[in-house]
Amino acid sequence: MKERVIWIDQLRGFCIFLMLLGHVAVPKPVNNYIYSFHMPLFFIISGMTLNYDRLLEYDFKSYFIKRIKGYIIPYLFLNFTAIPIYWFVKSILQGSELSILRMLFGISMANYLTGFEHPAGPSWFLPTLFLAHMIFYMFVKLSKGDKRFVILFCAVSALIGFTERKTNLPLHLGTAFSGCMFMFIGSVLKPVIELSVRKKIWGGVVLFCMILGSLSHYVNGRISMHANIFGKHFLLYFFTPCCFAYGLSLLFCHLPKIRLLHYAGQNTLLYIGASSLFISIMNRCVIPSDYVSNVFVQISLAVCLFVLYVPLIMFVNKFFPYICGKMKVSKNSFVDLVLKFFILVWSLFVPIYILCNESLIFSIPMTLAISAGFLFVSIRFFPVIWLESRSTDLWI
Repeated sequence: MKERVIWIDQLRGFCIFLMLLGHVAVPKPVNNYIYSFHMPLFFIISGMTLNYDRLLEYDFKSYFIKRIKGYIIPYLFLNFTAIPIYWFVKSILQGSELSILRMLFGISMANYLTGFEHPAGPSWFLPTLFLAHMIFYMFVKLSKGDKRFVILFCAVSALIGFTERKTNLPLHLGTAFSGCMFMFIGSVLKPVIELSVRKKIWGGVVLFCMILGSLSHYVNGRISMHANIFGKHFLLYFFTPCCFAYGLSLLFCHLPKIRLLHYAGQNTLLYIGASSLFISIMNRCVIPSDYVSNVFVQISLAVCLFVLYVPLIMFVNKFFPYICGKMKVSKNSFVDLVLKFFILVWSLFVPIYILCNESLIFSIPMTLAISAGFLFVSIRFFPVIWLESRSTDLWI
């Protein structure tokens, strides 16, 4: 198991808070500023955690399975467990008709820009990061770890992502290609950051990088990784996040351990999966309509959600760790089986209820029967679905 680096976890936690700010109703200039670097920074951080020698040790099958467990299985759990909340928001709060087939197709596409929404909207990032990791892995394998060839492959990959900016491909494939360049930047940037820390270079450099990144954002305009929008200049699309990544990394290297940021950085998946749904519920059910557009209220909402997620994450990690991509030792005790059965019933009831024309007489027994059957088959033949193993090295 890799040793976690505190400043990387705290930087990742800060990115999660920026994601929450980007999803609430902050002024457009603030939203554009956040979007100029916060999603690219996730890919850069992923690159910081990569080790070329370890990548070369993996065969394709092993690495593919590792990333499926780390990203795709949690993505599916996050979306299926979010279906009841999604149904509540769409059907009850918004009065929209929910199509199960369109929703299931949306989950498989993982790109709401195709016109098919999926319940845990921000979770598009997980399949895209999976693709980026697999593409980057193949680049490292083909180049045998030679960074000169890796950067060449990543540059071509970035150009492919740029050419696909006007198409809405499944799993945000175009974004995955451009994300490879950010991952390479992260892999190169980490040793530079460590050298800067050893030489005690940080104060003025942090300020300079933040100013330079802000100016670069001002020139380039709005970008969006999920929509594959590069702004006005191709190179600035990559330069702006680099400035912020270097500056913020140096800053977080010198910050003391902040338990909330550190914990959030270690448990990103639940934040990614359910943030938009909870924000919608809060804006429609809790916050008075006169205050929904109030900037202070929306920032407070982001702060409250950031904090209140902690007990939710602790609960999920204890009883349903597979939802957050955490592996555990297989026990299959009575309590463990009951919890798995409960999560299946929770996830499947709404789709079956809608498919049965909202008939409780048919939907309840059918949900119980299908859940029991799936639980038996999955535990007997496909325990990997529940991420049951002794390994826990799955974090982003």
